[in-house]
Amino acid sequence: MKKIIYSSFLFVFAFILFLCKDQAASFAFSPPNRTIPKNCNNEVTIKINTEGEYSNAADIEVRYDPAKIQIIDSWPSVSGVQVGTGDAYESYLFNNVDTTLGIIKVAAGSIFNQFHGNKTFITIQFRSIAETTEADFTITYTGVGNTLDSNIAQSTTNLDILNSVVNGHYTFSNQECNKDVIPPIIRITQPDTINIEGRLQFILDISDVGGGVDLDTFSMIVNGISYNRPSLIFTYTGTPNRYIVNIDPTITVAHSQQTEVTFMVQDFAKNTGTARIVFNPIQITTLPETGVICTDNVVIIDKINTLIEKQNEKDVIFGPSNTQTVDNFIISMGKVNNTIPNMSILSLLSVFFGLQSIYSIISLVIMIIRRRKVLIKYWGEVINNEKGIPLQNISVKLLDSDHKVVAKTKTDLYGRYIFDMEFGQYYVVIENNQFKTLTEQITILDDEKIFKHALEYKSKIEKLRWHQDRINYVFVRDYLVFSILGFLLSMLGVIMSTNPLTITIFVINLIIVSLSIILKLYYASEYGD
Repeated sequence: MKKIIYSSFLFVFAFILFLCKDQAASFAFSPPNRTIPKNCNNEVTIKINTEGEYSNAADIEVRYDPAKIQIIDSWPSVSGVQVGTGDAYESYLFNNVDTTLGIIKVAAGSIFNQFHGNKTFITIQFRSIAETTEADFTITYTGVGNTLDSNIAQSTTNLDILNSVVNGHYTFSNQECNKDVIPPIIRITQPDTINIEGRLQFILDISDVGGGVDLDTFSMIVNGISYNRPSLIFTYTGTPNRYIVNIDPTITVAHSQQTEVTFMVQDFAKNTGTARIVFNPIQITTLPETGVICTDNVVIIDKINTLIEKQNEKDVIFGPSNTQTVDNFIISMGKVNNTIPNMSILSLLSVFFGLQSIYSIISLVIMIIRRRKVLIKYWGEVINNEKGIPLQNISVKLLDSDHKVVAKTKTDLYGRYIFDMEFGQYYVVIENNQFKTLTEQITILDDEKIFKHALEYKSKIEKLRWHQDRINYVFVRDYLVFSILGFLLSMLGVIMSTNPLTITIFVINLIIVSLSIILKLYYASEYGD
């Protein structure tokens, strides 16, 4: 049946190319001659050159001695053996290697784009067999006008314009193969988050620049337990130089369970590539020391990038954060500054297209002042007595000697608060729903005095509520403020220069500020702030 189908195809193709024309076109092996090591993988190409003519189809037949040469399959996921395709035509209609007879047959064509010039028609990967010292690749070509051999069709007339070929002759030496020392690269494309619950399923992108990936060596380790390829639901597509692999290990994980997965695979040169991922990690991040003024932007950026990689959250940059375990809940908390890469940058881009430089300078100064305000100096710090970590969003009242309230504020992200006051004696009252109220008498002798106050939880369950209040504070203080700032800047951008870009940025900021208001109202209703 296969021979009948192929004969029918050749008949149709020969009918299209039933006449010959004296234009020049050629097939040529590149390089035509080479000395290569025995029993090593090699690759040659066959170039097609229309010599200025336009072509919409071509077919080629190449013969070789299967006792001397082994063709390496370029499409292992497809039945049979195929060579690699080039970029000369839109579609490759037929691609087959008869490894018994030693015949390569390929046909290609284009419908919408005509080809002219010099491009790659096919690539052939091969290696010598046993003690072979030389071998030839011969393009079947019997002369101009013969449409039953290899052909190149002219676009407008469909005439065969092939009039020359260059065959390949290769000798094999006893030299050592080029040593492949680069291991395969494994990229985990799915899941795209490290916070996961339920059944584990993976999509891997495995590539190798050398001799190719040996999938038979694939294995994975889940929490110390090893699984080889036969024990997994394992499917793949691609070539030895790049595979897309789907894996289902039939394993489920709980959100409270840290799960470590390692993938390993070798290439044909026995180099081992690995990739590791940890799901639902338990993390403890140390806060900056109290009173430190952050001036090293490089260090700050490195810390932020590290947290981004660990959290694997899209479009969110985490500031200094802490992680605590409370009654089997793992809660990651941090100052969410996702308005910085999203709204502020978009808004400043809008300003760039419409506003004068003064608006950009003012907006940048506002953001810089706000980001550095709590870092200049502080007067007191409130910490968690159990863990010794700073507490944010804690109410602090300042009372005079007659117990009258003279000022009140809330602690910042690092548990710090500031009061402007004269020298004397005062009472500090620190209150929060999750902690016991603390009242301390203090004496102010100079304006640089630092006080530390340690709060105790009312009960264990209040720990979780405290974390929820921190999240509430983040959205109220940061997210809403910056979203409104971004909205106003983008609106000014539209006013100064109305164009599709500024309008798009304005609409994006309008959606963001609407969502931030909704989130604020939600958290206010949930936690009473």
